[in-house]
Amino acid sequence: MTEIIMPKMGLNMSEGTIVEWLAKTGDEITRGQEIASIESEKVVNNLEADSGGVLHIAVQAGETVPVGEVIGYLLGSGEKAPEAGKSTAVATGAARAAGKPQPEAAPAGSRDKPGSAGDGGAAAGVRVSPAARRKAQQLGVDLSRVSGTGPGGRLTIEDVEKAAGAPGSGAGAGGNAAAAGKRVPFTGVRKAIADAMSTSQRDAAEVTLTTEVDCSQLVEARKSTAGKPIISYNAMLIRVVATGLKAFPYMNARLEEEAIVRLEGINVGLAVEAEQGLVVPVVRDADSLTVEQIEAKTQELINKVQNRTATPDDFQGGTFTVTNLGAYGIDAFTPIINPGQTAILGVGRIAERPVVRKGGVEVRPTCMLSLTFDHRLVDGAPAAEFLAALKNSIENLA
Repeated sequence: MTEIIMPKMGLNMSEGTIVEWLAKTGDEITRGQEIASIESEKVVNNLEADSGGVLHIAVQAGETVPVGEVIGYLLGSGEKAPEAGKSTAVATGAARAAGKPQPEAAPAGSRDKPGSAGDGGAAAGVRVSPAARRKAQQLGVDLSRVSGTGPGGRLTIEDVEKAAGAPGSGAGAGGNAAAAGKRVPFTGVRKAIADAMSTSQRDAAEVTLTTEVDCSQLVEARKSTAGKPIISYNAMLIRVVATGLKAFPYMNARLEEEAIVRLEGINVGLAVEAEQGLVVPVVRDADSLTVEQIEAKTQELINKVQNRTATPDDFQGGTFTVTNLGAYGIDAFTPIINPGQTAILGVGRIAERPVVRKGGVEVRPTCMLSLTFDHRLVDGAPAAEFLAALKNSIENLA
């Protein structure tokens, strides 16, 4: 018998959500077979079995558990799965994400303990998933009154949510827990986005500068690629930003304890909307790439995100971010800095607008650039100088 444990798929991953099991209890599993889809804070990866055996599922799809938590077993001939609350303690884990390091053990005491104080009032001997315990705390549900429907009587999120709407459940005053509507788990990418945005708003002194840019040269440059692969506006903007960061290194920095560190690598992230939420894959060393190379790299990253084949490495190391909402008809907005970075550039739609030139009015394609920066690291004037340089580069695109 070998335990299947929640793998550590990224440096900062502390828990994962089982999106779905790709096999069911009782299925014969072979080594290397994909058995489950796991969502970490950024991506969804498939878990492969390191050995063969008969699958026994211990944690149901939709539940979130800490790294190192047992989520299932691979059983040998004639073997039975342990009773709820017991562990085989004979293996280091039967499955990991393909190509990932061996999962780290969960902190002591992180696994469920029957009747522990952390069970939020669960009856002695009842096993509660970490996600269900958190949900019970949020909804004010007394777990001692809830019957578990999971393996071995394990209490699941669904059990808690069902109990939250039942009379005498102990749910919070006002009946908010029983309000009508579809409940969407606040986990995985959605929770990672929320945590990152909250951290940014709490820790950074964010200020936004906005300027209008004549995009005539940008539009013309895209047209001039006739007969060649079309270069996206995003690729051209990343190239402009990377060049700007090289000229203004104080914008390519981060705060480390009592020091501002100006980073050597210029790694530009591009915000991409995906089915699982907003993610930011990174174009590394963008200042050393041609616009054609940047286009190829951004398309590769976007395809990986949309096909859910991106890995945690595709999102690591960003030093600056570009987010473009022009395709949604947005003119200007206030982007939020990714934690650990100095600034982010928001790009609005390119539209024909009246522009005054040499005392006359012309209609030209323009867009709004919104630079949000951390005033702790950069003052307003230097940030404005950087934004003005980006504007100049776009209006005089070579």
